[in-house]
Amino acid sequence: MSDKYSTDQFDPTRERQEALQEDEISLIDLWRVIIKRKKMIIGSLLLSLLLVGAWIAITKPVYESRAVLGIGQVVQMGQVVQVEASQLLVQRLKEEYRVKDDSEGEQKFPMIKEVKTMEKSLPNGVEIIAQAYEAQEAQKFLVDVAAKVIKKHQTLFDIGRTEQQRQLESLQNEHDRIEQALSLIEHRVSSLVGSEASLAGLLTLQKDLLLQRLPQIEQQQIAVRLAMSELQSRPSVLLRQPTLPIKPVKPKPALYLALATVLGLMLGVFGAFFAEFVGKTRARMAVN
Repeated sequence: MSDKYSTDQFDPTRERQEALQEDEISLIDLWRVIIKRKKMIIGSLLLSLLLVGAWIAITKPVYESRAVLGIGQVVQMGQVVQVEASQLLVQRLKEEYRVKDDSEGEQKFPMIKEVKTMEKSLPNGVEIIAQAYEAQEAQKFLVDVAAKVIKKHQTLFDIGRTEQQRQLESLQNEHDRIEQALSLIEHRVSSLVGSEASLAGLLTLQKDLLLQRLPQIEQQQIAVRLAMSELQSRPSVLLRQPTLPIKPVKPKPALYLALATVLGLMLGVFGAFFAEFVGKTRARMAVN
């Protein structure tokens, strides 16, 4: 009999069954509490949805307009130079429009929400995002900001273009001077007599040097003209015009109501168990 008692006492299968029974009892008890306090849980859910719904109703919608600016560039002395570096433009706009800066008070709409470079997808691209309480207002504000940037960039591009034109004119003037010098040398050589053969030789040597310089000038002219073409030099342009949003970016009713549902259920269930605990504690104290 003692062996049988010992075997039953340390039987792991029996222990697992008892543990499962205890778990089942606990889950049943929990479910009973939820059923018993369902009004509290439903009330918590409805209150949460009501509060969030009221907040959504009184909150002004915020619309977002987006534009993409392609920064212009000018080729000078064989090097590509942006009219304004992307990072410099981003930082300048952030400082000018106080992007994410509340040090002087809260920003008022319309405002620039974000300015960032697009190095991975577009090396010379800068994305600008504006926000306002109305779709047309956000778009108009961003149009004005982009126009101001492009106007400044156009001035810088014109300066670079003027320098290119000046370089091209300088090369053309040098080319014309060499042509005139060659004409004079040929006339001088033809007028010399045999007694001045040494001078004619010097003039011929100078003529050869000038003739060697002409192809170099022509190559430089071709390079400058190529640099002035749209393939290498171009002004800043809006690659994407400021958009007219069709729906607000916030508030997001579906997301907020889903979160309110989860939060309301969690608070309701927690409150139900807490109320059940308080009730049982009071009952035990009354019996004692």
